Amino acid sequence: MILAADSCSGNGTVREQRSTLGDAPDLPLGVSGIVQYAWVSGLLIRRADESDFALISDVYRRSSLSNVGDREALLANPEVLVFELGSVRDGRTRVAVDHGRVVGFATTTLCGEVAELDDLFVDPAWMRRGVGRALVRDAVSVARAGGSSRIEVTANPHALSFYNSVGFIANGQVVPTQFAPGTRMHLDVRARDGTPRV
Repeated sequence: MILAADSCSGNGTVREQRSTLGDAPDLPLGVSGIVQYAWVSGLLIRRADESDFALISDVYRRSSLSNVGDREALLANPEVLVFELGSVRDGRTRVAVDHGRVVGFATTTLCGEVAELDDLFVDPAWMRRGVGRALVRDAVSVARAGGSSRIEVTANPHALSFYNSVGFIANGQVVPTQFAPGTRMHLDVRARDGTPRV
């Protein structure tokens, strides 16, 4: 977990934000006409519910600790290895499922024109198999369906190459986080003419 400037509030406040390493998802209450799940790259991606919480928490902890460069700091601050239930209850967390097993998850916050990718974690056994890419595609669909034209993320140094590989562009802003500086990145989800990007 890292602390990052909150792009949704626009006031530069610091809040928690996490980052590691069919396109019509459902959205939080108030948005209608969206199906409950999507198949992306052979994975079922659906909105998480409270019954998924233990599995999400396990993926979160193991994925966080899989990065050798972060492990010591995380173990010294065990409170950051605890995933909070709020985003699941709010309907902002979506899980990637393979044969009934949660293999990754992402949390997206809709903030009008700009959506924020708050969390992206993949089970270490499933890394480099397209799960993260599928979750980004799904988050883009969530942002697009919610009326956002761009999705933003704060990438820790270990995640920069991944976010670059899926189309995010660094905007030149480096923000302080709890353990290391994070790079603000964005991905346009609509073409300049307003048509959805694929």
